Amino acid sequence: MKKILKPLGLVAVSTALLVRCGAPAESETASPETTNARLTRVGVQTVEAAPFSHSFAVQGNVQTDRIANVLAAFPGVVREV
Repeated sequence: MKKILKPLGLVAVSTALLVRCGAPAESETASPETTNARLTRVGVQTVEAAPFSHSFAVQGNVQTDRIANVLAAFPGVVREV
């Protein structure tokens, strides 16, 4: 008997949750007048590529908490990146 009640209860709870998460009833939907009152007019502007340069100067000290040694795998000179 307990083996039947557990799945039956799970089905009942699942059904109740799915019914509650369904589409809203007609009375819960907003009327067109209410929807239009909340709308905001927006404009459209075409975006064009332009140079962007932003910099700032600061002063201060930098302290490290770890030291890292970076070594080259092969000796050489970097001429261009």
